Amino acid sequence: MRHLLLSWAVVWVAVPASAQTESQQQLLKARNAAQGAAAGRTAESAHHGSVAYDGAAKLPQSAPPVQGRIGGAANRSGVAKPAAAPQQTPRDSGRFSGGYVGLYPESDFTLTTGKGCNGCNAPKEGLWYFPDDVIAVPKVGKPAVVWIGSNAMLEGARLAPDGKTIRLQDGTVVPFELTPKIASNLSYFDLSSTAFFKDRPLRIRGEWVGEGAGRKFVARTIWPEDFRVDFARAETGSAVTEDDLSEMVAKDQGGARGPFKVTVLWQKGRGRAWGGKPVMGMMLNGAQGDDDEAHAGHYSMFTGRFGPRGEIADWMYSNFYDMDQNSEKGIIPSLVPMDKYMADVNSGQSWYRPTDILVAVLNDDAQILRVQEQFKDIYVQYYNHSLKYHRTVKPCASLIIDPLRENGWNVPTRGSQDFVSKNLLWALMRVGAGKQKAGEMAHFMDQERTRLFPRAAFEATGADLLRLAGAPGTELERQLTDFERELQRNLEAVLFVRMPQFPSSRAMGREAIEDTVDYFHRVPLRQSKWKVGGPTSPRPYPPPGAW
Repeated sequence: MRHLLLSWAVVWVAVPASAQTESQQQLLKARNAAQGAAAGRTAESAHHGSVAYDGAAKLPQSAPPVQGRIGGAANRSGVAKPAAAPQQTPRDSGRFSGGYVGLYPESDFTLTTGKGCNGCNAPKEGLWYFPDDVIAVPKVGKPAVVWIGSNAMLEGARLAPDGKTIRLQDGTVVPFELTPKIASNLSYFDLSSTAFFKDRPLRIRGEWVGEGAGRKFVARTIWPEDFRVDFARAETGSAVTEDDLSEMVAKDQGGARGPFKVTVLWQKGRGRAWGGKPVMGMMLNGAQGDDDEAHAGHYSMFTGRFGPRGEIADWMYSNFYDMDQNSEKGIIPSLVPMDKYMADVNSGQSWYRPTDILVAVLNDDAQILRVQEQFKDIYVQYYNHSLKYHRTVKPCASLIIDPLRENGWNVPTRGSQDFVSKNLLWALMRVGAGKQKAGEMAHFMDQERTRLFPRAAFEATGADLLRLAGAPGTELERQLTDFERELQRNLEAVLFVRMPQFPSSRAMGREAIEDTVDYFHRVPLRQSKWKVGGPTSPRPYPPPGAW
């Protein structure tokens, strides 16, 4: 949600510093008082408002793109029918997953590139954004693009202390390099990253370059394999309400420096035989520590299934950013597996902020397969611009939570910003920037907060999952829809997963803001003291080079 509040926040500095400090305190008091007064009331109805590639494509390829080799078939509807839980795979086996891409067997996809995808099962406009990049395309069913980014995948690799070589599972040691840094990217691998990764098993995506003694591996994605859900050791927590979840999100400033941690918030029965089980859930990426335009964080949804040992790297995310902006990190909106989404050395979220994940463990995948198939349709609309991002009425939270509500999951809303805070900010804006900017701010603050703020959407969704599950201390006060009853029947557990930030060249991030007042309380009082991220640039539609 970069730039979400920038055009209004700039005028904040037009108010004298002494007045700002007093106004900040008044806003917080007003917001907190309004929230307290609203406690226990039913939330109002939701308001539904209307790259450059990072360099790996330039590397010489030692072999053509590989195709999946794992068994599996699609049913008559074109929805992939999951097979049994995947087994562990040998290193560099020609596979590009642990057996599944989200909910779908790997064999249901072909690896290709945008330009190489002649007549393949992908939306034409989607291919325009990945001309030379590696993507996975379904062989049957609805057209889709899954951003993989690399032809080769190693498992169980170990990074040498100097970061110059990796040891493969069979003991072979090979030279190791990184995909080149995008010039505008401020978050990149450094000595602190080497120290973090050197003592753990790694799953690495990239390319083999050269032959014989000169062969080396150039990495694009580096995923720590110990970032998994240890079913037996996951601790049990007691959080059940939105306030409880909010405390977990805010704890230790988002947990950027903490450990990878899993908390079981609720489970059916005592057993935890979750290997191979289907999952769905929400991800909240936190605030960037050195970018005062990016405190709102980011929101996305995933589906997938646990690996046999609780592996999560193949969960598939529906990730939405503004299609009409070139990201400074090379992020392209797409379906994308967890390891690529979080750990790509340029575009990975974990290099510049902490992350929280809510996981619904399910006993059946039919419902979430339907949801995932719907998001394939949404991406077709997104790539052809019949559905467009808008920072006020269609930001990332809206693009996820609106379809879920349309399906019948009536996640409770929080309403717009409270009346007192809204009017105080409007008055400050009117003085500092004039009537037009004040009007824009009022329109922004009129939006329903779970559609606008990633953290609000994350906490509301998590609390509702726990209500549907019947967790102790929760109570459902509405008649359930068919969608909600099916989700309720399928729920086996609700987990809270905390992922720390990877040490890198970037400052440590923190938890995302709750709302507009929280933002204005957090940013420095004077614009001259703001820290700003790397530059972005407009991306026209069709993008340059579209064919």
